[in-house]
Amino acid sequence: MLRKLAKAGFAAGMHRTGFDRMLAAGKGTDQLPLVLSYHRVVENFERSAANSISPMLVSTGTFEKQLDFIGQRYEFVPLDELAQAFEAGRTPGKNRKPLAAVTFDDGYGDTYYHAYPILKRKGIPLAVFVVTDLVGSTGMQVHDELHLMLRSALTQWARPSQQVAELLEQAGVAPTIKTLLCDQVLDPFRFTRLCLELLPNAQTTRLAELLRNNVSPPSDTLHEFHSVSWEMLQHMVKHGVTVGSHTKSHKLLVNETFPTILDEIKGSRIELEQRLGKKIRHFAYPDGRFNTDALHAVAAAGYRYAYTTCMHRDSQQPMLTIPRRVLWEHSCVDGFGRFSPSILSCQLNGIFDPATKCQQRHWESASVSPVQ
Repeated sequence: MLRKLAKAGFAAGMHRTGFDRMLAAGKGTDQLPLVLSYHRVVENFERSAANSISPMLVSTGTFEKQLDFIGQRYEFVPLDELAQAFEAGRTPGKNRKPLAAVTFDDGYGDTYYHAYPILKRKGIPLAVFVVTDLVGSTGMQVHDELHLMLRSALTQWARPSQQVAELLEQAGVAPTIKTLLCDQVLDPFRFTRLCLELLPNAQTTRLAELLRNNVSPPSDTLHEFHSVSWEMLQHMVKHGVTVGSHTKSHKLLVNETFPTILDEIKGSRIELEQRLGKKIRHFAYPDGRFNTDALHAVAAAGYRYAYTTCMHRDSQQPMLTIPRRVLWEHSCVDGFGRFSPSILSCQLNGIFDPATKCQQRHWESASVSPVQ
């Protein structure tokens, strides 16, 4: 609580004095286009957060407040227009405001049911990056399944650490990684993050399958994780929504070999173009992570623009490393859980960005998986 109150007080001072905008201007970022990244819009944050990864959620109320605040300072435009202005070096819009675009990752059904109607009512363009293997299915993203199954296991199993250790061994996880993961069993979010960062997709998928066979999750929540259908996507495209690729199965590309990366990236584009009858030019890296192989694969697959979730940009491929700013329910709340325009302003101006160098493996080749 004290930390949150201190952050809110600091942000209020920065915002009232305009120092947050001055710092952004000093870094030359105040007029750069802003690409917002969301995942899920839900009606009730607390209820959905009971079973979902909370940093992927924003309530409809908070979402509207964020959009209204940002709309006073930026001009919302379609993703194509923003990317083209970025490419040409022309950042301000018609009203001399910097440009902004709203994007959603993964293609959850609530993007169609909750986010799309709000944006349409406000006249704000939308772009959706979808995982094509899940479109129209009742399957779950592997990160959602790992998180939900582990949360359920903690309430159902007598010895969760021991039982998870046995499943990790069955999934073929190396002993050192297994020990690290077992230390995080009581924290489903941290456990899931480590699985995605340290394991190749084959092992995370196998682990999710083993958990599914040994745990009974609350059945009334499963529909929350379902993807949009092809009919929903076709309807949105007809009404001006931009659709981009987020791979075939949401594999974390930095953990995969180049042939797998290329198949994930190229295969999703081919299916989207066949199903929607539109040229697909935009790609978003799963978890915002890219490396040399991923960059080469995106270029080879013919995408014109690709998006990350950090500030790194490749000097040779700047349009394939466009940064986005991730927002969720608690991105802009004070110590009492109230919406804070000051904190949101500081977020948009990069005041809370890490001062240290990014630790992501951007420039390593993924030709060999990091976990053996």
